[in-house]
Amino acid sequence: MLIKKMMGFSLGPIVTAFIGLVSVPLLTRFVTPETYAQVSLAQVTVQLLILVALAGFDQGFVREFYEQNSHKKLLLHTLGLNLIICLVVVIGIFMFRENRSTFLFGYIDVFSIILIMLIIIETTILRYILLNLRMKGKAIPFSLLLILQSTANVLFIIAFIFSGMMTDLQAILSANALSITIAILFFLIKSEKSEKSEKNIKFDRVLFNKLTTYSLPLLFSSLFMWILYSADQYMIVVLSDYKQLGLYAAAYKLCAALLLLQTIVSTYWVPISLQWAK
Repeated sequence: MLIKKMMGFSLGPIVTAFIGLVSVPLLTRFVTPETYAQVSLAQVTVQLLILVALAGFDQGFVREFYEQNSHKKLLLHTLGLNLIICLVVVIGIFMFRENRSTFLFGYIDVFSIILIMLIIIETTILRYILLNLRMKGKAIPFSLLLILQSTANVLFIIAFIFSGMMTDLQAILSANALSITIAILFFLIKSEKSEKSEKNIKFDRVLFNKLTTYSLPLLFSSLFMWILYSADQYMIVVLSDYKQLGLYAAAYKLCAALLLLQTIVSTYWVPISLQWAK
């Protein structure tokens, strides 16, 4: 049973990694290294801002999932807070949109900045959807959602680039935002309302303090990990140019597939270990 579930959880990361590997030569053939560099910088920036928006509370959600009787109450104290932080983050981005655009892309592209704002909010929501599926042991829905989002992303990129309706950068960011939207909608349509409706869920200070104590140290840990794995791309742009970053980012994405085994094990083991501990 355990091996069967692990195989189910492995399916999504494996297929997603394969699609990612296939898409690298595809994208590098269709877009210039400079555009690939801009996309990579946008993705790295989104990762950083999502870490800030999550503030480690997504890990608190995982830690308390089996300890709390009401998952809706837990979501209110985690995802609810994260969406508020997201709103603050995207407002800050929009206020300095021209400066942010110039830093990331080398020119002013407000539409791409708005897409980044949308991706941050959507990715935060999708993060909790995937965590919820993980913690409930729903391996197949978890994997299908990852595969759907990844496949839709590649198909939309090809469609948008060949349509010529927007720049290559805008096409890739639009495809990313739209694919996440489809994944969220697919989950909402297919999800079953198994839990009883709860009314008047009130703020629980004890739970919030518990989440904060557990989560905030993980925020700083995640930020340091981000610096180790992602800050190099900012340095390449500062010390070199977009073309060199584009070549580097494409090669790095191929190497990132080596982390697949770690992703599979952590995806499966964390909920199982917490469930056993409970």
